Amino acid sequence: MAVAPKWPEHERNRLMNVENPIIDHIGELREYDPQGQLDRDHVSLVDRQRLNRWVTCFQSPDDTIYLHAGSQSTDAGQTIVKRDKMPFNEMLAVPEGAVFSTSGMFLALDALVNFEAPGRYSVRTWRGEEPLGAVEGQATLHIESGPGPREQFPGEWYGLYVHRSIVQRNDGALLATLEGNLADDTEQPNDEWSKTESRYRGRSVVVISLDQGVSWEFLSTIAVSQAGDPVGEGFGEPTMIQLNDGRLLCLMRTGHYTPMYASWSNDGGASWSEPAYTGLDRGCDPCLLQLQDGRVAVSYGKRFPEGWSRLRSDHERWKYPGQGLIRLAISEDGTGESWQVATIGREMGSCYSTIIEVEPGVLFCQVDGWFWHVQLA
Repeated sequence: MAVAPKWPEHERNRLMNVENPIIDHIGELREYDPQGQLDRDHVSLVDRQRLNRWVTCFQSPDDTIYLHAGSQSTDAGQTIVKRDKMPFNEMLAVPEGAVFSTSGMFLALDALVNFEAPGRYSVRTWRGEEPLGAVEGQATLHIESGPGPREQFPGEWYGLYVHRSIVQRNDGALLATLEGNLADDTEQPNDEWSKTESRYRGRSVVVISLDQGVSWEFLSTIAVSQAGDPVGEGFGEPTMIQLNDGRLLCLMRTGHYTPMYASWSNDGGASWSEPAYTGLDRGCDPCLLQLQDGRVAVSYGKRFPEGWSRLRSDHERWKYPGQGLIRLAISEDGTGESWQVATIGREMGSCYSTIIEVEPGVLFCQVDGWFWHVQLA
């Protein structure tokens, strides 16, 4: 395994927020797969896979951590070995897509939601009793007011995409979060950079499955912006968990230059509270996690951080791995209504992070081809 220390001990200590001590220790940053050079912000899917950028990971019930390109860990991320690529490797090559893995059931949904006919869509799936036995298939989604074919706007971010979360309700139903547009979403992004991210302002929605992910129905909109709302890209990159009090919590990105917003559902995802700003600043790809001690954690990236970001020139000046930060926020009361925030990583490339609690209070953190551990206070 390649080991690429990036932060010496004094730098790891500096990463900790001494005025808000939610972190006991930040471990050594290591590299689990060699990464090629990259000098631009937007890259193709092929380049993402080749260069190990914007990739993700998940943990199965037997505690194996599956990473992109066949990398695995069976010891809580202490060592990572290279195995044969899994059938679902393409899904791990992008931040979109979602995995549900529990005892006796593995389900992975690919990113792209494909138009089949008005109101009917499909998504590629991988299903089995465990990840190693997963077989590729297809699920059907029924979304009456869904978008038209993606081919209407070639080369642009348009349509619907599965993103990050599959949650099982207490009644056994599965809920999945999607981002993108419905047919009547025609509000354009506020600023010029946001217009390069998406043709229209995004919305975040929930779909529901009563047959273990074979078919899905539209359930509700979590959040959608209206004209004049102070959000650059609308609401995208949703991450959702079920809180210990039974409510659902969803956090969403609104752009690289606008804060993240939160919504809660008291009725199993059928309706959602108005999006609220809870103190989490500009960021991308939040990853929510219900901790074993009842607290809630979220990691998110800040590609254009304070002290470096300028009014107009960020994207021209940005060169990989950049100056981006990874933030970790903790909701001490487990509600997600307020947060304590610390920085746990610098110069973090795409800044798209995944966190997994591998021991009580110990997080395995992964961004691109890097990984490290964080001990919570």
